[in-house]
Amino acid sequence: MSTGTSISESEPLDSPDSSPSLRMSQLQVAFGRDGFDLSDAHELVCLAHQAHKSEFLVEWLAKNHGSMGLGVLSIISALLNLKRCEMAQQCVDDAVSFNRLYGDYLFHFADFLVSQHQYVKACYLFEWLADYRADDKTLYLKWSKVAYRAGNQSLYEKVCCLAQAKFPDAPEFELSRIRAAIYDPNITREEIHCASREWASKNFKAVKTCVANKTRIDARPRVGFMGDYIHPMFLGPLLAFHESSKIEIELITNDARASQLWSGPIHPLDITKPERAASRLRELELDVLIEMTGRYDELNLMATRPARFQGSWIATNLTQGPWFSDFVLADPILIPESDRDDWSEKIIDMPVWAPFKFYSQTADIGECPSDVNGYVTFGACQRAMKFNDHLLSLWAELLSEVPRSRLVLKDQSFADPWVCEVMLERCLRSGISSECISLEEGTPHPAYYDYYNTIDVSLDTYPYGGGILTAESLWMGVPVVTLVGDRFNSRLAASYLGALGREEWITRNRRDYISTAKYLAHSPGVRQDFRQSAREEMQASSIMDYAAFARAWEKSIFKLLDVS
Repeated sequence: MSTGTSISESEPLDSPDSSPSLRMSQLQVAFGRDGFDLSDAHELVCLAHQAHKSEFLVEWLAKNHGSMGLGVLSIISALLNLKRCEMAQQCVDDAVSFNRLYGDYLFHFADFLVSQHQYVKACYLFEWLADYRADDKTLYLKWSKVAYRAGNQSLYEKVCCLAQAKFPDAPEFELSRIRAAIYDPNITREEIHCASREWASKNFKAVKTCVANKTRIDARPRVGFMGDYIHPMFLGPLLAFHESSKIEIELITNDARASQLWSGPIHPLDITKPERAASRLRELELDVLIEMTGRYDELNLMATRPARFQGSWIATNLTQGPWFSDFVLADPILIPESDRDDWSEKIIDMPVWAPFKFYSQTADIGECPSDVNGYVTFGACQRAMKFNDHLLSLWAELLSEVPRSRLVLKDQSFADPWVCEVMLERCLRSGISSECISLEEGTPHPAYYDYYNTIDVSLDTYPYGGGILTAESLWMGVPVVTLVGDRFNSRLAASYLGALGREEWITRNRRDYISTAKYLAHSPGVRQDFRQSAREEMQASSIMDYAAFARAWEKSIFKLLDVS
């Protein structure tokens, strides 16, 4: 097997300073081709790593055993740890060539790596396996999702483009590529919406609106909420506060959390069999169907028009077109009047784009971290995909104008050391020194809230801002500075800040964003006052007026049906 290394077959692998317990020549004798138990490979690699002899051992293992048995996984993983990617790829090639079944085994190993938050390793494996699984759409779906989790926008777009070329009859990859553009500050809303409409018109035909069979005795309007997953913090308040005597609700989801929110009907969503799923939706005789994810699988079902009226809420990143939706639940900040001609749907204004229910077990609001640290800490707790270079340069400028300030970025992808390394390199290129930046991996709720007691000011991302994490920051008494852009996703934070009456933290250009963040950094009294009043302000706002939101929603449903 060719390993691409500089050590020849005849060159001794031991050296004068090698550990007596790990002399390579002894290993070669003890674990010859016939006697070596490949299940020991991982342990040997770990021992060699401790003795700083990893490269020698792994190279020898790869040369002699890289295409045999289960140990190939440990060898490949160790080679990737050592950043010997060419050698690791050769191991993959040799293993799959030796036995095609190893391709399946390595595919499942990549899945395992994802579960361990080793996203970059998994991406390498998916890339190397693509040649051997040319017709495997699942591989490209997983590969693109992992690239997204790793926050690698260029790789995400590359995978979507490769998949789109390989599977021209699979429109989900083109939709993913269009949605990736939402994160790009150099692409306008008009361009994104145009691409979305063209995609829909190309892949879906107009379907006649479903007419209810009227076999139900119950005269109440029946509304379905649909999504493979749900957002309990948004949907929960509406489910709890709507008047069941007026409107009947059906929940269509595979999310196990649904039963914690809702004691009413919950129907599974079989997205693997869309024709059967569409038939079951029609059997529900829904007057209104509200889609909550914006994903291809759900849109594919919406295209069959299983309900009299259909709309979207929560994850409505862009116009979906008349093929899918008749309306969008939003608010005047999220979709201002000036932008509504760009939407094919009717915009139904709510008191706020979504109510928010916080975890009952959240940390108490602490003192300003700057009082303890002696410096201001800015923070951004968002998906790494949102940390584009345009935004990093903006933050670099802010940090340079606030002496001794620091920036903490938090995301689950930072559990992967390789993702951290790439992000730190990008920060340095953008002008953020290593002394000013730190990366934290994500933590589960409600422990997530502890993070906000370590930062003084939250910095919203641009052009894809935060909704959930904005609300949580405000609940923990941390001001949020947001930059409003030209698209739905850049106004999520502004919607919540407007509802809270904190318009002074909403900015509309780079300079104002920096000036507002600087003002908060230099105003400890303002920050401390907000920490003391934040929860009272939140509870008095439309963000937590669940009953008012439910009444407005009910009114919109009746008005929608009255039009018919």
